[in-house]
Amino acid sequence: MNTEKILELLKKTILDTVPNISQTDIVLETSLSDLGIDSIKTVELIIRLEETFGEEITFDDWLDQEREKDIIPTFIVKDLVSYIKEKLA
Repeated sequence: MNTEKILELLKKTILDTVPNISQTDIVLETSLSDLGIDSIKTVELIIRLEETFGEEITFDDWLDQEREKDIIPTFIVKDLVSYIKEKLA
């Protein structure tokens, strides 16, 4: 699956999780916290992503991957797209 398709499905899943935002708010550089996705919403988002992509998206794996980049992880949409692409490969 290519990056554009993953981003399209991710946007739809984010909008299902946080319906009070606009699709135009979701760009690759946007952080999940800027979209109003807190820790509880992150768990909900991961469950929905697993349903959408048919793959297990473990938060621990993603968190570990993000911590390698920064001491305090900032979850950016493009990082989630990359993580999903890697999981689907």
